[in-house]
Amino acid sequence: MTKKLFYQNPYLSEFSSEVRSCTEMQGQYAVVLAETLFYPEGGGQPADRGELGGFPVEDVREQNGEVVHFLPRPIPVGSPVLGKVDFPYRFSLMQQHSGEHIFSGIAYEAFGCRNVGFHMNEAFVSVDFDRPLSLEQLLDIETESNRRIFKNLEITSFWLSSAKADTVAYRFKKKISGEIRIVEILQTDRCACCGLHVSRTGEIGILKVESFQNYKGGVRVFLKIGEQALIDYREKNRELHSLAAALSVKPGEAYASVCRLLKDGECKKQERNSLENRYFRLLSDSLPKSSCLCVYEPDLEAEAVGRLACLLGEEKERICCAVLSGMPGHFLYAVASSVDARPLCRRLNERFSGKGGGKKELCRGSLSVGTYQEIEREIMLFETGTGSH
Repeated sequence: MTKKLFYQNPYLSEFSSEVRSCTEMQGQYAVVLAETLFYPEGGGQPADRGELGGFPVEDVREQNGEVVHFLPRPIPVGSPVLGKVDFPYRFSLMQQHSGEHIFSGIAYEAFGCRNVGFHMNEAFVSVDFDRPLSLEQLLDIETESNRRIFKNLEITSFWLSSAKADTVAYRFKKKISGEIRIVEILQTDRCACCGLHVSRTGEIGILKVESFQNYKGGVRVFLKIGEQALIDYREKNRELHSLAAALSVKPGEAYASVCRLLKDGECKKQERNSLENRYFRLLSDSLPKSSCLCVYEPDLEAEAVGRLACLLGEEKERICCAVLSGMPGHFLYAVASSVDARPLCRRLNERFSGKGGGKKELCRGSLSVGTYQEIEREIMLFETGTGSH
């Protein structure tokens, strides 16, 4: 079995070892060493990155007690080899994993929530709990988690035999046979875990709840921890200051300013709709009372195209009314009918590479080929009420 140096000291990043086997496997080479610092994927923690013998380590997995390194090139069996772990990447994962233990431990301590699922990557940590939690409860857990982090509590690990496992209280997702590795955070949490952790909580830095959603009768919580929390804050702070500068206000006034703009925009939209409706009625009065009609208005939004089609379709004599807007390559259309608009809609989509649909009374969509004259001809040729030419 491979000697797992990462459990002895997860802060080391370079080591020397000997190649015990090298096997080609689906375009990669599976290399087993006598000992390794590379952590294999497991316990929700991704595998380490780095180099082995000058080649990039593309993946690391544990198989039958052996740690297998997957490389793009072979390394001769029996040769000495130098390994280098990408320590900044590992340390970020250690921060996140340790922060997750604190958060999950406090959730269990305060609300009896069990961690039933856990995922971690470069950007965030997600944790699934077996019961719902409100925003206020999650923020309470977040606050207490950061208090424990700031106390710089010690984090240790130890192994329990299966015989002694029942004598020690600890969190777990499922029963484990054989020796069990326990990670303990002083005054906070004790959990079965095979992952790597920082040695004191102060190294985690900070923990922030980013979002949450209901999930399988419980809740899934997304966390930003350690360096990832700093990166996230930096990006959001930059966006806030950019928004404030664009609005010519202070950062703390940006939200209120956006709300005012949205309110003003809604008022202007209502004014525009009112003016459009007045114009649409005047237009309707000026059009012939034919049973089939096609109207082109170049600068309407999709909602207005449908609104105009419905208004024109109110004329009793009209069985079918189509409205087009836009230009060749991207026409918006709406078809209103007192019989069934769907056959004409399907025909337009087939003939002019369009997409769209709707109900019998109104169909809407867009057309990516064809001129206005070609589309109008297709509409006027359509025998309304029969669904065919």
